[in-house]
Amino acid sequence: ISKLENQLLASGEFEKIIKFYEYQENGVQGEIDLLGLKKDSTYFYEIKSNYTIRARIKAKLQFEKFKRAFPKTHAIGYLYCGGGLIQL
Repeated sequence: ISKLENQLLASGEFEKIIKFYEYQENGVQGEIDLLGLKKDSTYFYEIKSNYTIRARIKAKLQFEKFKRAFPKTHAIGYLYCGGGLIQL
């Protein structure tokens, strides 16, 4: 997680980076590995040690849950594994 966090901080694109963000909103509870905040967008990063179809499905489900919790938020989701980003 620290590797991606450092990359995001170094990019200078985000107003704030939150690690291990826990939420309970609109009857939905969850946790996000990294959350990047920009002025009008929220970037969701789920981090897995390696890429598998199961990891991608789990990340997609976690992202969908986040969007249900925050329906008015413009959210963009990514799975980070093995040094690469895959948009959800």
